[in-house]
Amino acid sequence: MLVNKMSDNAELALYESARALPEARRAEYMMAYNSQKKDRTMAFVLSLFLGTFGIDRFYLGQIALGLGKLLTLGCLGMWWFIDLFLIMRATDRRNAGIVAKLGALYAPAPPEDPAYR
Repeated sequence: MLVNKMSDNAELALYESARALPEARRAEYMMAYNSQKKDRTMAFVLSLFLGTFGIDRFYLGQIALGLGKLLTLGCLGMWWFIDLFLIMRATDRRNAGIVAKLGALYAPAPPEDPAYR
């Protein structure tokens, strides 16, 4: 089932990265991703009910945007309304960033070249 093109691309990148890892490291990689990823539905619900106070942006780790929304009360509702359309994509981008960061962290070491010893 296709939910969102960006979400599918992040999930595809996740599984491609996991496939490149040795079998022993795959479970560790997937657990690291699952512990750090943010849920799109939760971000939307937080944005819908508490977005005026910036709780949705705090949930995604965007502290500066959360403080901005909190101090301006979502620019008196305008920022909150616009964020209803943007929050799920922001969640997908955060999750894609996690995949990239973990991919670099768990990347298999290149084979040693005897010429560089």
